[in-house]
Amino acid sequence: MTRQTFGSPKSPLRSTHRVVVETDCFTYHQGSVAFEDDHARELDLRQRGYTVLRFADTQIEEEPARVVADVARALGRETG
Repeated sequence: MTRQTFGSPKSPLRSTHRVVVETDCFTYHQGSVAFEDDHARELDLRQRGYTVLRFADTQIEEEPARVVADVARALGRETG
């Protein structure tokens, strides 16, 4: 899985929502540096008022409806 950035606090997408979605996979987080970096970034984002949603790659692949519903909830939208 590759890291993709679609927006950030420094260059946000045009949106009224302050929601960040991050994905994790075991391969990327085998080292403690990546793990620590992710948690430092998440704390920084939360302190700036962002809601951070974190999903494992397997959740996205195996439970996409649950992931979509969680993101929709964070954005204040219902899924049907």
